[in-house]
Amino acid sequence: MTQTYRDDPYYQQFKGGFVQWAPGVRRVLIDIGATPDEANDALQEAVESILSSRPDMREPRFYLMRAARNKYLSMVRARRHTDDIDEETGLDTATPSSAWPESRALASEFRGRVVTALQVLPPAHREAFVLRADERFSYAEIAQITGRQESTVRQHYKRAVEALRMLLRE
Repeated sequence: MTQTYRDDPYYQQFKGGFVQWAPGVRRVLIDIGATPDEANDALQEAVESILSSRPDMREPRFYLMRAARNKYLSMVRARRHTDDIDEETGLDTATPSSAWPESRALASEFRGRVVTALQVLPPAHREAFVLRADERFSYAEIAQITGRQESTVRQHYKRAVEALRMLLRE
């Protein structure tokens, strides 16, 4: 049975923020490797989880981003047992997000090259890069979203930039 939140004061308080932040959260999930459907599923599950658990959120934007990210990562962990991992290299062999028409339509040729290059990066480096360069979060905000130390986030971002420079020169 689907629960409706229309008349729920908690829902009303955060509805505007969820509606405003959802496209950005969805874009980040796609940029870190989710398909559009996976991004939608993770975002929906995150919102439902937030509404059912009613956490006390000091920073609802970061809370939504982190909840959706964690939902997506749980989906990835669940599927890794069966497919999409090259045993020899350990890399995800699923089609990069730039191959979906929706992403391709939004991306310039260079952005497409960057998205393809991002798929080669370790997930933590890719995530730090996307959140910093694409979504314009500060290092402190990224640390809050990912649950990592700020210095670790800075290092991941720096390594991502260095790797992308090398990859995009080729």
